[in-house]
Amino acid sequence: MTTESAINFAAGVQPAAQWFKSVALILEELDGDFTVPTEVLSAWIEQHDLWLKTQCGISQGQGLHHLYHRDVSVVGDAPLALWEKLAVLGDTCRRNGLGFSITVRFTQGLQFARELDALLATGAVSSLGLCLFDRDEVSREQAVDVLERADQAGVSLGLLGSVARFRMLGLLARPQLNAQSFTLYPLREADERVSVWHHDPAPCFARLRVHVDTDGGLYPCLGLLGVPAARLGFVQDSIENTVFGGRPSLLPLDRLARQGPGPFPTLHLRQSGLPVICEQHRFALLAASAVGNA
Repeated sequence: MTTESAINFAAGVQPAAQWFKSVALILEELDGDFTVPTEVLSAWIEQHDLWLKTQCGISQGQGLHHLYHRDVSVVGDAPLALWEKLAVLGDTCRRNGLGFSITVRFTQGLQFARELDALLATGAVSSLGLCLFDRDEVSREQAVDVLERADQAGVSLGLLGSVARFRMLGLLARPQLNAQSFTLYPLREADERVSVWHHDPAPCFARLRVHVDTDGGLYPCLGLLGVPAARLGFVQDSIENTVFGGRPSLLPLDRLARQGPGPFPTLHLRQSGLPVICEQHRFALLAASAVGNA
């Protein structure tokens, strides 16, 4: 297991805090709210916003460029049945100058059409991702219906899926799509049966962001969710009692950001769609934890 090391987030010309200026929420429904209640998540978003502005000098009128491209995004399908709770999170982001993005599958946009329309009408969502898997049964008329409702809301749009499928449905030829700002994210569903060789480590700084899991745990990247050694704290704690407040981290965050993890010489079977190096890092941390607890 790695030794504990404190991270000076305010050090350097470009503060390390910038690695964590974006937040990813993984939400799960529980009795009409999220597993971590909306009020707790909203309060933590405001704490994190104040922390970042202090660490980067923004509160003193310095480093204002660190305000660019800050957002809170819902990872995975947004639970549209709780659209009013999502609107509360979005409003918190808007009041603090943060973008708020959600992603839904086309099938979900059809199933929860009224809820999606009501959420978009609040203006709380700044960016909407629409995902189409190859296995999803969606007709051209249905896909166009979801796109037209997104058009009317005036949100920034991202299309996630097979380019060939989008072309087959005629979505990319729509004049309305050409007239608005949208991003196309080609998506190839991972083949978990393929074994992969070691790749050279790559710096993690471009991938680091705060990931909040369904229990409120804070992690530096998607690939390390649920790994105790990677946990930075919990949203239920005051930020002073987390790594962001100066608590030592079990991960060498500074080295990971600038050099990346590894090397990992062993070959193993793919278990997820994560980048290879991220999956190997997760595997190594879990293996070290198992040895330490033996």
